Amino acid sequence: MQNVQTSEIQQLKQYILEGWGGRALAFYRTAQIDLMIAEVLKKIADNPEFAVLATGSYGRQELCPFSDIDIVVFSKRRDVSETVQPFFYALWDTGHNISHAFRTPAECVAESLKDNQTRTSMLEARYICGDPSLMKIYREEVLQRIRARKKNEYITGMLKAVRERHLKQGQSPFLLQPDIKESKGGLRDIHSALWITNIIYRCENFKDFTRFLTKDELKKLSRAYDFLLRLRFIVHILSGRKNDRFLFEYHEEAAKILGIRRSKKFSAVERMMRYYFLQVRNISIFSDEIIRKCGEEVTRKFFGFGIRKINDDFFLSNKQLMISNDDILKNDPTKIFEAFHLSAARGYQMSARLLNSIRRSSLNLRPKHRNSRVLIGLFFNILNSGRAYDTLRNMHETGILDRFIPEFGALRHRMISDYYHTYPVDEHSLMCIQRLEELSRTKNPDSEGLPRLFRDLERKDILYLALLLHDSGKAKGKAHEAEGYKISVKIAERLHLDGKSTEMIEFLVRNHMLMTETAFKHDVESPEVVAAFAHKVMSEENLNALYILTYADMSSVSGSFWTRWRSTLLDSLFSKARSHLLGVRIQKNGILKDVRMKYGKEVNDFLKAMPEDYFISVPFEKIPSEGELFRSALAEGFAMRVDPQEDGTVSIIIAVKDREGIFADIVSVFAVRRLNIIDAKLFTSKNGWAFDKIRISNWNELWWEGMDQMIENELRNVLMDGKKIIITDYGTRGRGIEPLLDIDNEKNERCTIVEILTQDRIGLLYEIAKAFENCSVNIISGRINTEQGVANDVFYINRNGKKLDSEKVNCLINVLWTRVKN
Repeated sequence: MQNVQTSEIQQLKQYILEGWGGRALAFYRTAQIDLMIAEVLKKIADNPEFAVLATGSYGRQELCPFSDIDIVVFSKRRDVSETVQPFFYALWDTGHNISHAFRTPAECVAESLKDNQTRTSMLEARYICGDPSLMKIYREEVLQRIRARKKNEYITGMLKAVRERHLKQGQSPFLLQPDIKESKGGLRDIHSALWITNIIYRCENFKDFTRFLTKDELKKLSRAYDFLLRLRFIVHILSGRKNDRFLFEYHEEAAKILGIRRSKKFSAVERMMRYYFLQVRNISIFSDEIIRKCGEEVTRKFFGFGIRKINDDFFLSNKQLMISNDDILKNDPTKIFEAFHLSAARGYQMSARLLNSIRRSSLNLRPKHRNSRVLIGLFFNILNSGRAYDTLRNMHETGILDRFIPEFGALRHRMISDYYHTYPVDEHSLMCIQRLEELSRTKNPDSEGLPRLFRDLERKDILYLALLLHDSGKAKGKAHEAEGYKISVKIAERLHLDGKSTEMIEFLVRNHMLMTETAFKHDVESPEVVAAFAHKVMSEENLNALYILTYADMSSVSGSFWTRWRSTLLDSLFSKARSHLLGVRIQKNGILKDVRMKYGKEVNDFLKAMPEDYFISVPFEKIPSEGELFRSALAEGFAMRVDPQEDGTVSIIIAVKDREGIFADIVSVFAVRRLNIIDAKLFTSKNGWAFDKIRISNWNELWWEGMDQMIENELRNVLMDGKKIIITDYGTRGRGIEPLLDIDNEKNERCTIVEILTQDRIGLLYEIAKAFENCSVNIISGRINTEQGVANDVFYINRNGKKLDSEKVNCLINVLWTRVKN
């Protein structure tokens, strides 16, 4: 039977390659299963007293290669269930995964009223085989009842489910790795519209949507539905299982199957995703409009419509902003901005009719209007309204924002070619503004200073504009910070901004990567690093704005990119840079004097032994306890301590006699225990002892009673007794990421900076450490970062206290490349 299924899948694969549409494929797959079930029943019973009904996606005739196959065996009498068992057994023998249930009319109604999911599946029931007269009974005794009973409760529940699903999936149709079915704008939005309208208006298919949509809109919706079904077939085939997540790894092959080729401007994958975004946009718009009208139907019955005039052009109906005459927008684009301003300033929701009118009138906003001081004034009022995100989203969706700031319009559906971002560039930029509006309403527990900084910011509108433009250079496909700076200069002039505002926008756009590059790739404990950063920032005002923009930018990359660890790094850089700008400098002698005065002779030996970098990086109050650990190591040959951090990570402090390759040996212990290293600070005392601090991100997740002692014992065995740990499970390299090595001998006076970008795998850090050992170089510090399976690690290294010469650099490149690539 497995051979039958394999043959069926291969046949579907061929039809996909031949260019069959999504609905044609789904109808064919459904017909395959219909025929199989009918043939099974024919062998079991000539005149069965039951009918076999398809439900769920099978009932909708939407079966994909690995979709669930759900059936209900329907009969007037419960005692017939005993005669059904041979049929069920025969279905199991086919090798298909078929879920089944036996129900009478009363049981169908009772079960459907228990939860919306069952009720929905019963709404979509479709006759396959068996006694055909029972389908009439089903329609009269089941379908009519489940449509009529608890109607408002069902609709309210479905509306809530739609909102919750959108929230869970990211609230945006424009995802780079979407769920084809569940994401906003996906197939489930069409299903939801059908289910709700089925209850209210008895709509059973697309043709019944004519009461909500124009012929052209219905055509667009049908085309989008067909494309998403075809894409779902492709994803099932490529993944070899039931899977609706369109991951990066499927993009290139999917584009080939769809016959999409690269153009001069876009790659094949980018063209495919832009087409996908167009389709899910249409589904989102039209399904939202249908569902919203159904929601109004429920609301009207309870509260009535309620109409209130705002002015001669606009009024409120059912709490939604409406326009008295569509021609007003065509004749005067100023009215379009007035509508958006009313929505933003007073919190009115814009009606679907108004948004459609604006969409149709968008081309009347011409280049000459971009300089209009009236429109510019309304635009900045929108930015300052407290509802900038919702309003800008509507402006972008209707095309108005793109016409007013075409440089932002050029970012529409532009993909970001990395493994971190969840959204295309335009969506990411808008979400940056959403994050800041959320920041102003709630206190962020991981960044207590940020809400206060944002509240105190004098010109939030300028920061919002900078966020809209910060990635504008990506439309050019070059070094986007410099290109974005050029674009921002032109826009600032066009919007008649004053000199101070222009300088702020130019600074933020040009330097929007500065804080993340510094905090995540450099040692922020180094005075040189802090001084260089502060020199570029120039003022406390710039620093505050850049910190807020960096938070917005990072937290909008994906749902998991903003972590407590990253927050800690940025906060540390911000605090040190602020102190530097205010004239505060870190002085080693001052630290030593304060420590000696407070703790006396007990720390003297430790203070004399440790290098200068140590005193700059360690908090004042930790020096005595770390000195005690160092003394224990001197006495016993080895000491270790687990030091929990406020950000949820754990710092493992290790003191042991220094030797070549010691860091690689430490890493090997952590690697076999699946402990994730995210930071390393390695100090060598003047008397030849290693004093290393290794930051672990997942210690608390893996912790069990006795784990601390186990790790200490394993480290002691490796570092003191010479035991070697062999890492046998290295994992496999992922696809699509070629290693990138960058060696910088200019930025730091004493160290060579090595940056490595590659696919992450078990044992990768160990291989990097062994490469440094092979080339006889010392690791001073390391910043280890892994996101979405991609490692981006930065190390500060030297040899004999100096930067690497050209011979050592060449050695390191060759050895690193060999170890990282293999």
